[in-house]
Amino acid sequence: MFCTQCGSQLNDGAKFCSRCGAPVAQSKPVQPQPAAPSIPNNAFETPSTYQPAPATAPQAQTPPPPPVSPAFQQYLDQIAQKLNQKPVYVPELNCYQFYCERFSAALAKMKQFVFLTENNALDFQGAKAFSAACMRRALNIYQGLPRGFQTGVVAYNVICQSQANPAACQFVQQLSDKHMAAFEMPVVVELSSKNLFYCTKTPIWGFAMWGGIRKTAEMILRN
Repeated sequence: MFCTQCGSQLNDGAKFCSRCGAPVAQSKPVQPQPAAPSIPNNAFETPSTYQPAPATAPQAQTPPPPPVSPAFQQYLDQIAQKLNQKPVYVPELNCYQFYCERFSAALAKMKQFVFLTENNALDFQGAKAFSAACMRRALNIYQGLPRGFQTGVVAYNVICQSQANPAACQFVQQLSDKHMAAFEMPVVVELSSKNLFYCTKTPIWGFAMWGGIRKTAEMILRN
């Protein structure tokens, strides 16, 4: 499929354009219908010998990751080395995912997801759409006790750009939306300078957790 704003080709299931950041309207996939089994001419004469062929569902193929810049690949490898794990490519978000856990100062288990994408075109709205999509994925796939029962979820939604987009930086430096026992922390990484841009304000809700969340972001994402 193609972006309706700039015409770029998109991965199947993409929620926003990897070039211009425009949200992508999702269409409901058409489910293939299994073909009716063919019946031999003598089926009614010898029914015990006729066995219809079983219907098999087509196997969905995961698209391969798109090519990335050497600077982003180097940064991705550094994060993988710090976390001692290989990243998982998420085609619908065109990003790479890591997962780790830590205990907060309040002894709550924090389930931490790190999402990294390389996209120089993302501006304020594009960064907002990417961060929201990553947050939804983290909340949908985390496992364990319900949020709030000594359990919290953190999504570090990292946009890597060769030169930081000022509008994207404006988005990540404002307070994020409030979630119950979940924390959304969008970050812009400027690959050319290794600078990080994120919100340094402390919200009233969850203020006791934000110090540890920012410290972890610095530890994982700072070169």
